[in-house]
Amino acid sequence: MRPDGVIFIHDRRDPNNVRILTRPVAQHLNSWEESPPGTEEYMTYQHILVDGTMAQVWGPYVFLLNGEITHCGINSMSLAKGENGWLVSNTSFTMTAPEDCEEVGAPELTVREDGTVEWEAESQ
Repeated sequence: MRPDGVIFIHDRRDPNNVRILTRPVAQHLNSWEESPPGTEEYMTYQHILVDGTMAQVWGPYVFLLNGEITHCGINSMSLAKGENGWLVSNTSFTMTAPEDCEEVGAPELTVREDGTVEWEAESQ
């Protein structure tokens, strides 16, 4: 990710308190580094558009903590190709409650008793 990028979080887990949060990439990456063990995210890439040095990736994801779904939603990532290859420049993602995962098309997972996750990534 580009360190000067911005992330927009569209949190609608509580329909009565929909929020849009803005976070610098550096802050978001620090949060990921401090995530507890057992934090996992799975995404299906449904749409990939490329025009020269610009690209857009869109698809549903599901987020787990210790094998339990905490939320899901849609990731939308803008990429820019520079001297060092493709980097995510900006990201927007929605956060919806686990009961809405089927509606957003989040990847279906099977969590085994030993905590391993099985899923099929069907990129289109």
